[in-house]
Amino acid sequence: MPNMVGYLRVSTGEQVEGFGLKVQKKAIEDFCNYKKYNLLEIFKDEGLSGMKHRPEFEKMMKRVLTNGNVDGVVVYSLTRFGRSTIELYTNMLKLKDSGKTFASTKESFDLSTKEGRLMFGMLAILAEYERDTIVERMAEGRAYAEKYGTKSGKPTHRPKKPINWEYVQKMRNHNISWSKIAKMLSDNPNTKITRQTLVKRAKEEGEYV
Repeated sequence: MPNMVGYLRVSTGEQVEGFGLKVQKKAIEDFCNYKKYNLLEIFKDEGLSGMKHRPEFEKMMKRVLTNGNVDGVVVYSLTRFGRSTIELYTNMLKLKDSGKTFASTKESFDLSTKEGRLMFGMLAILAEYERDTIVERMAEGRAYAEKYGTKSGKPTHRPKKPINWEYVQKMRNHNISWSKIAKMLSDNPNTKITRQTLVKRAKEEGEYV
């Protein structure tokens, strides 16, 4: 008889909507009785749905992965085990790679069956798609910020505007202040610059300030 542990997770809102601890616990117990699983212990995180750190989940995973007497995990729903396709697949993969099994009562998902292993393969494809989509969106966001700046209007890694340092040096030789030089450069939208930035760029270029 396989030895299993259960995991419950709820937020305050879910308690009201019928996903409370008692509902999940009863479903897990009924599932284990039906499958002839020996339910050793149930771990629960309450009111932590929006947090990345789930202490009881981490404690449960550590026990399952390091204890040879535990064969796997049973949850009420797939959403209890991972809050995204990537997280769900990653958590399940850790179990599978350690020779452990996993089951979800609501979706009738059971890694010990051929149907469960088929669904796991489909989940891997979905997780890869989700990961690629995230990477693509991040790249698009960086490209947009490079070109237009951030939402606040502050540029992010925007290419530095070209400065005619020969012209700047001539102005400095005539004792023209940095403020006036910046003002003259700013008459052209393509070379618009503040005094502070101009002085900073001059120092970077090794110009006399």
